[in-house]
Amino acid sequence: MKNLFLFILGLSMFNIKAQQAPTGNVPASNTTAQALAAWYRGGNNNSTGSNNIFGTRWNSGIYTMTNGRFRMRLNGDSFYDVNGYVANRNGYLLLGSSSGNLYIGQNAGAVSLLHLNGQFNSSGPMSFLGYRPWMQARVSFTDNNDLAYFY
Repeated sequence: MKNLFLFILGLSMFNIKAQQAPTGNVPASNTTAQALAAWYRGGNNNSTGSNNIFGTRWNSGIYTMTNGRFRMRLNGDSFYDVNGYVANRNGYLLLGSSSGNLYIGQNAGAVSLLHLNGQFNSSGPMSFLGYRPWMQARVSFTDNNDLAYFY
C-alpha cells in the first residue's frame, strides 16, 4: 500500500513539474527571423514581448484540422455573400464538421460571429435560406440544410 501511495505521489509531482514551463521554444541554434517569429505548441519565449501570439500577422484566417479535416476557421478580414447579403465578417468563428465547403476559399465561412456547423449530407452547396443581414453578432447553427439563429 505504501508503494502504491508513493507511486501515485510521484506521478502527481511529475505532472505538476511537467506543466510548469512551456515547451517547444525556438531552439538556441535556430535564430532565423522566421524561427523567432514562429508560434510553438507549448508557448513562446516572450523576451521581446512581440512574438507571444497565436495566429498570423497578415490577413489570413486561422484553420484548425484534425485527422486531415477542417474543424475550425477563424476569419481574418473578410467580406462574403450569405444568401444574397454581402457583409463584413471579420473575426467570425466557424466550428464543427468540415462539410459543405464552408472552410474553403475567401468567399465562404461563418455566417455569424459564432457559427456551429453540423453534418451536411448533400453534395450541393449549403443552404442558408432564412438568413438575414441582422444575424451577425450572435450564434448560428447549421445542420444538413437547416439554419437556426439565437439572438
